[in-house]
Amino acid sequence: MMKRVGLTAKTYLPNTTTKKRPLPKLFDSSAPALLASAITTTLFLTFTASFVHNVTLEQATRSLQVLKILAQPAAHFLYLKKTTTGPLSDFHQRHSEVPIKLCLSLRGFYVKIGQIMSGQPELCPAEYRTHLISLQENVPPVSSTIIRNIIESELETKIENVFVRFDDESIGSASIGQVHRAQLLTGEEVVVKVQFPEVERFFALDFKTIGLILNFVNPEMKDLVAEQEECFKQEFDYKREASFLEAMNEEVAPHFSYVSFPIPVKKLCTKRCLVMSHLDGKSVSKIGAEILKLGADRKGVSVEAFKRDMRQKMMQDGSSQKLLKGSWGLSSWKVKLVNWWTGAELPDGGSVMKMLYEVHGYQIFECGKFNADPHAGNVLVDKVNNVGLVDYGQLIEIDENTRVSFARLIVGLNEENKELVLQAWNELGQEFLWKSTNTHNPIDVVFAVVAMHFGGTAGLIKGAKMFGFRSMADAVGPKMAEQIEITKTTQKYAMLQRCSFCLYGVGHSVGFGGVSAGSMWYEQAKAFLKKKEN
Repeated sequence: MMKRVGLTAKTYLPNTTTKKRPLPKLFDSSAPALLASAITTTLFLTFTASFVHNVTLEQATRSLQVLKILAQPAAHFLYLKKTTTGPLSDFHQRHSEVPIKLCLSLRGFYVKIGQIMSGQPELCPAEYRTHLISLQENVPPVSSTIIRNIIESELETKIENVFVRFDDESIGSASIGQVHRAQLLTGEEVVVKVQFPEVERFFALDFKTIGLILNFVNPEMKDLVAEQEECFKQEFDYKREASFLEAMNEEVAPHFSYVSFPIPVKKLCTKRCLVMSHLDGKSVSKIGAEILKLGADRKGVSVEAFKRDMRQKMMQDGSSQKLLKGSWGLSSWKVKLVNWWTGAELPDGGSVMKMLYEVHGYQIFECGKFNADPHAGNVLVDKVNNVGLVDYGQLIEIDENTRVSFARLIVGLNEENKELVLQAWNELGQEFLWKSTNTHNPIDVVFAVVAMHFGGTAGLIKGAKMFGFRSMADAVGPKMAEQIEITKTTQKYAMLQRCSFCLYGVGHSVGFGGVSAGSMWYEQAKAFLKKKEN
């Protein structure tokens, strides 16, 4: 059971003996605290402004819940900001359960954000990710009584008229729903995905709150957030997800013998209930925990110490290529040896990552539709390294012009062709103001930004050096806003970036972190452009 966080003045009383310490190292990030401070301030404005901006009482109440959870940690951070310049590891450890408490208290949108951050070690300190990782598939489930009632309401019949067996214990629970195993009257083993009650309404309320916050802090981002909201709305229609799975089974699965997608039982799919075939395998998020423990045991260190060592190795330039060649991590022969010696069933992480990038590259360039949410909880690996891809509520469709421009972006990044990257950046509808020179889209800065988005750990580090960041978290914090003002962006680019970040997080879970999407998609992007030129 998760230890409760006691939000008392005594618990969060700052250490008044704190001394000035050296500048923070790259991974001693203060991003969550900065975020807490920013959210606390803006949500206070949201709540007090609710009467003049037609914000509902329920929306304001949810904002107040965020305030209540983040206020004291934010105050603690502001105090430390004035009294120390050193690493904030003690602060992160003390408040490590605050983000997970926020996500579980409000669920919905906050769980989705927590899922993304749990797979980003450069942007979110380990103290928080240790707890946030559970959001990928282990959100506390809704009671089976409520789930059964929803199923019977959606299918308009009693459960025993559909299933010979329905397991009340869920096998996974995440941002908007949970999954149960069952057996149809025909004998077929299936899984049943059921949407949480009220979750769609809560998402809508939270996006209204975000829109109000942007009125104060960044009005230019409102259009992008509105597009993101439309994208998220897709997830609340499971009949739509069933059609997405059918598309993947028809257009992608035939080209990859080692990849499978659930097959929906169409007559049993409704807006809030999705019945589909069961896939064998274990989720990558669970595999990741086993790999970390095994690696730590082999080194004779704690799991946290082993993770720190892994992050340091990932900071080396060119790490993504070294990883896939097996210079560190678990290469094919090492996996076989360890499995034989220990009786474990660990996957070949390098092979899994190659498969995932190949499949998603095919989706992007050849199909023009891809899953924007392939996080570690949505990737299954079986005993022979076959991959199962689940949760296709966010299938993003992109037209041919967007695919061509994105292919140019990937090729230009990998070949360090800054002119081609800038051309593709403009074609994709991206624009920012570089404040130091008051110019839009300066070529060197554009290249640095794209490297951070699609260049893996090496790209993040190179971009951070150019911007003068002391912490990777500055890339998503106020220090980036001090240098760049986003003037144009698109939802499709944001979803391509998100897909890349999710796969990057999967790599960490199978012992192959730091992989560059730009490198992995390079050959597919180049082949796609060549085909279009002929």
